[in-house]
Amino acid sequence: MRFSVPDERYRNGYGLSDSDDSDGNSDDDMNNIKPIKSILKSPTSNSLVKSDSNHLNSEFGRFDEVEVFDNIHNHPINFSNLSNSFSHSIGQLGSSNDEDKDIDHIQRTISQLQLKSKQDSIDLEKAFNQRNKQLWLSIETSIDFAQKESDIQAQREAEENRLKSEEKKRVDQVAHDKDQQRKQEQQQEQQQQQLHLQQHQQHLKHLQSQSQSLKFTQNKARDDYLHYYNLIIHIKHVVLPQVSQNPAIKKACSASKRKITPKIGQLTNSITQTTRITNEINDTLNEPKLLHGESSPAYTWLLNHLSKCLLRQAETEVSAKSSTAFPLARLVMSLSLNEHPRLAEILMGRMVKKACWTIPYYPTKSDGENEEAYKRRVGRKNASETTVQYNDRMSGILALYFAILQTRVSTDNLVLSGDQARNATQDDLVSRIPPQFRFGMCWTWLAHALRPPLPTLATIPQLLATFFEILGQPWQIAFGEQARKVLRLLKTVIDDDNAWASNSEANLTRIRLLLDKWSSGLPLSGVEGRSWEN
Repeated sequence: MRFSVPDERYRNGYGLSDSDDSDGNSDDDMNNIKPIKSILKSPTSNSLVKSDSNHLNSEFGRFDEVEVFDNIHNHPINFSNLSNSFSHSIGQLGSSNDEDKDIDHIQRTISQLQLKSKQDSIDLEKAFNQRNKQLWLSIETSIDFAQKESDIQAQREAEENRLKSEEKKRVDQVAHDKDQQRKQEQQQEQQQQQLHLQQHQQHLKHLQSQSQSLKFTQNKARDDYLHYYNLIIHIKHVVLPQVSQNPAIKKACSASKRKITPKIGQLTNSITQTTRITNEINDTLNEPKLLHGESSPAYTWLLNHLSKCLLRQAETEVSAKSSTAFPLARLVMSLSLNEHPRLAEILMGRMVKKACWTIPYYPTKSDGENEEAYKRRVGRKNASETTVQYNDRMSGILALYFAILQTRVSTDNLVLSGDQARNATQDDLVSRIPPQFRFGMCWTWLAHALRPPLPTLATIPQLLATFFEILGQPWQIAFGEQARKVLRLLKTVIDDDNAWASNSEANLTRIRLLLDKWSSGLPLSGVEGRSWEN
């Protein structure tokens, strides 16, 4: 039998060829030798090159190719037994030089195979370790990546939960703030409502008080107006017919009338002339009084006629020049304080009938009263009279009334007759002043005149200007701070168009100039003629 190193293609594991076998025992010996084919077989590239995903996705507990090779490698071939087997076989076959060479060749081949197998095992182990290291590195990397992803997801979820929690807290806080604000607003609204309710109740009480006061004042003004108006109606329908129906009384009254009428037109501010005219009129009035008594129709008739003469002079002369009211006022006060106190009531009645602004009270139209009768009742002269003419006449009558109110009561300022009057004290003279002509009536008149709706009527602004021109200064001195309050109030509303009549700009300018004069420290009244002239 010959041994030869087999070609690569034989792959029988031993490198032996039995083509020249002549001995049957050789086959038996060879059959006892363990094959090394599986040991020398190198792992394929497919078995070594595996992706991370294949190892990660392989089923646990199942051997892959590397593990199979490792199991085989852990049970190495016993080359000593293999060598002894070869030696035993060679000893049986005999020896020869050629055979020795073959044996040496075989042994060298086996040694080379051993070295190669060992080196392959080392390389395989190194590759396996490297592969295993890379595998575990990949696994750890995957685990780390998964852990990082998990941590990132956890952080993201934690951040989302934190944001949700903060958003919920913010929403809850906003809702709480809104609820607190709503409660606070409701509380403030309730407080405002309570405050408004209290203010409204106080305002209602004030209005009720004002209404009662206004009602009382209006009723008082209306009652005064009706009292004096009815007095003149009584004289017209009762007293005058009695005189006209009695020829003797009528003749005597006509004679007295002719004495009185011209004297009113002759009256000036001269002491001498005023004294003379006052004494003459006083004597004329005393004639029926001494003959028939104070309540006689003739005496009442003469007082009524004197009043008409005074008003006629006021409508013509005083309306044109306010200073002419002072001698007329001095005549009235001298006669009233001396021997004819009834003159005050009858003159006041004539003033009220001629000018309802004397109270002041503007009557409303009565049921069934025609327009012409109503206009006469409020002082209109005729249908052709303009508003300017009407206001001028009313201003003249009121100028006389204001001049009477401001007349200083003293023996050196009035014409008094008789020892009792001339020797009377100041207090006695003041006590004799008729109620209609007391100085305090100027405050009553101003209070009525400034009470709505009278200021919105075109006549009131002109009468206010006349009021301040005639008795503004004595009124301010008498009422002090209260008068200054009224003046300050007028100064604040003088430019309010809604507070006055639309066609009263000229008279409002007069008032404005008087207020500016007062503000600069000058006397409020500017009309001359208050004092006697020689």
